[in-house]
Amino acid sequence: MAERIVLAKSFDPQGYSEDWWFLVIDDGGEMHVEHKWVRHNPFKRSGKDLKTRNYSIKELMATTKHEPRGSLRLVLKQRDIQ
Repeated sequence: MAERIVLAKSFDPQGYSEDWWFLVIDDGGEMHVEHKWVRHNPFKRSGKDLKTRNYSIKELMATTKHEPRGSLRLVLKQRDIQ
């Protein structure tokens, strides 16, 4: 079973959005970062949109706009993963 480590989470104070970032390590040792987010929309029948996007470690570290990079560096260092 894959291991999921929480890297970051954020919640809108009004309750309209939530974001979670996880480092996912599968049974074979392959890793990726999973971003899950919910946007609550009172005008839609379901009331919310839940979406997921996966990033490779290299892809996430190369961008400047995603918040869990510092946490990811820390987890990789603690586990002695380069």
